[in-house]
Amino acid sequence: MKLTRTWIVNGTFNTFYADLNTSAQYHAKKGTVLGQLHSNLTAQTDNPQSKGEWHGLAQVAAHQWADHLGKCSDTMSGRFDAISSVLTQFANDVVAYGGAIKTAINDIEEKDLAVPFVVTEALVVTDPNRAVALKNAADPEQMRQTRDRDMRNAQATINDNKTYLQTAVTTAVAGLKNAADGADGDVPANDRVNQRVKHSILDGSAGLPSDPTEMRSVWDSLTTEERDHLYDLHHDLGNHGGIPFVDSGDGRGRDYYNRRHLGEILADPNLSDDTRHKYQELQAAADGQGRLLGYVDEHGRGAVSINNPDTAKRVATLVPGTGQDLGAINGAMQKSERMYWAARDADPDLKASDVSVTTWMGYTPPMNIPEAASTSYAHNGAAALDQFQAGIRASHDDVVAGGPSINTVIGHSYGSTLAGAAATDGYLDANNFVAVGSPGVLAQHASDLSLAPGAHVFATRAQNDVITWATGLTLGPDPVGDGFGATQFQAAPGKHGNLFGWQTPDWMHLTSVDAHSSYWDQNNPALDNLGRIIAGRVDVTGP
Repeated sequence: MKLTRTWIVNGTFNTFYADLNTSAQYHAKKGTVLGQLHSNLTAQTDNPQSKGEWHGLAQVAAHQWADHLGKCSDTMSGRFDAISSVLTQFANDVVAYGGAIKTAINDIEEKDLAVPFVVTEALVVTDPNRAVALKNAADPEQMRQTRDRDMRNAQATINDNKTYLQTAVTTAVAGLKNAADGADGDVPANDRVNQRVKHSILDGSAGLPSDPTEMRSVWDSLTTEERDHLYDLHHDLGNHGGIPFVDSGDGRGRDYYNRRHLGEILADPNLSDDTRHKYQELQAAADGQGRLLGYVDEHGRGAVSINNPDTAKRVATLVPGTGQDLGAINGAMQKSERMYWAARDADPDLKASDVSVTTWMGYTPPMNIPEAASTSYAHNGAAALDQFQAGIRASHDDVVAGGPSINTVIGHSYGSTLAGAAATDGYLDANNFVAVGSPGVLAQHASDLSLAPGAHVFATRAQNDVITWATGLTLGPDPVGDGFGATQFQAAPGKHGNLFGWQTPDWMHLTSVDAHSSYWDQNNPALDNLGRIIAGRVDVTGP
């Protein structure tokens, strides 16, 4: 649910509440009618003599059929009652949390009418008149502290209730889905898939589901032969979210089919030498011990995972930036490996298979600095990252892993811009969002990122990182700025730049490309902090 100031202040949530209640009452009424149908049907067949309609075996058959229909109506009655209950609770949640946000807006904006605070359309508390307030204050420092505290408290109240509302949406959607799924009675889910979509998918008259959860249901209903047949129809089968990386039954899955596809791509005699070399780099990265090929296409994109994301407790995705195509995957994989070990160090209880880190090169990145000033590469690749994250959530084996995984997306350089686009253009299923050496994430504030309920946003930048010069220009405000709202963590300053080939002293503050990639250097506190975040900790060391 995308909340705005207008939606809250105008009281739209109250109209929403009324509509939901009306719908809830409608479903409750339908449930009552269906609940009475069973007794009405059997009563008619049990006492047919009054109308002379049923006798002997005919009466028995009629009674059995009425009883069958009655049981069906009982089931449907329960479903309508369940839907009514979900809608009623959701209506109450909407008016409660929406009202709390409206109260918080009114309270902060009326706190100082002479020098007012302003809550933006994105529900960010701002202090545009701070300079006037401080100038007129008897004690400017005390005034600054007071206004900062008031802003923090108001923003926290707004953010908390936004999270509660998002959770209410998720809960309502799940409740409605459960009620709808049960409408087919006791028919197993796999059979329902077979009845509805399986045959049309296998005969090619329907495409593969774009929804990862639906794709998972289809996948679970297929035999090995049917899965292989699907690959014959769709050679990009392994790229579809919801399919397990490695199926526990027949070993088929994303890795198996993507390796087949990669082999076919490399067999193309028309590949240029440069393109072939890049795919060979991808193949070499995927052939490492414990590696899984989670994505490959004909456009020079791919993704390789360390360990199986489906069975890991902690799942991270690294999104590299400018100039990072498949030819650079080896260096990117080294960063992922170091984060894997850093996460294990951050939580010694995590076993080897409990952590999975994916190097995701599933978009076309800008290949030079002028291209990196454009937002188009981020917007064009955003949906692909959304799909990947939704897919690993849908295919995750919560039973084997002992519960849902904690998913972290780490965007480096322009990769953070891509991740930001994924979280603003759509919904990025991540519990942690991390911007490393970022020029901007296309969001005005951390709260504008559409992430999993309760998600944390982190950011860091080395003092000597050359990206400093590009920050805050075309790709959004500085993610490590105090007003952005991210939790900042420490990074080593990195090497400073040189002047005409001579290394300059620290006091000159010349930036360098080396510092831009230094976050994964051994003994850099940034690497330790990345490990903590992936491990599920929030106690990062500040800058």
